[in-house]
Amino acid sequence: MKGDLRRERMLKLIRERGGMAARELAEHFGVSRMTVHRDLLQLEREAWISRLHGGVISVAGETRQLCRSCEQGLIPHQQVDGYCCAHCALKNSPKPSSLSFHDFISGRPLAASECFFLMNSMVDICCRPTMLTFAEEAEVISFRLGFGGVIGRLTEALEFLQLERELADRSASP
Repeated sequence: MKGDLRRERMLKLIRERGGMAARELAEHFGVSRMTVHRDLLQLEREAWISRLHGGVISVAGETRQLCRSCEQGLIPHQQVDGYCCAHCALKNSPKPSSLSFHDFISGRPLAASECFFLMNSMVDICCRPTMLTFAEEAEVISFRLGFGGVIGRLTEALEFLQLERELADRSASP
């Protein structure tokens, strides 16, 4: 079965049941858990579902909201003021220090000044480059060991965005 069709059927099944374990989905569709993981990641990027530890729940009916910057689907526990992630929110906010984010692990709200930012890791949540937020330094360090990236506070996150803008401007110039 092709991926698009499998994801469509997977979404229908998740909606019918309200949620499912990744193991159940792998068994139901006769695919590996890694295949299920990739399918769920795609459905989450499109804001149809929300992944939880070991499973998934349906979060959207037939309507869903898109990021005001990159037009990726908004994921309830990650979105910031209509943006899909910290990257899009910081990039577009006139007052970045006034933003609040969610801890990537617990979902707990955090002021921008309290966050540890993990920039450009291998985790694809929505858009690129990724920018994940953490409350605890030990957690962001552990996460970086597995997924790479650069750790910083708000100042470094803003510098990262400035460098990203400068590189984009240079590549757009003849």
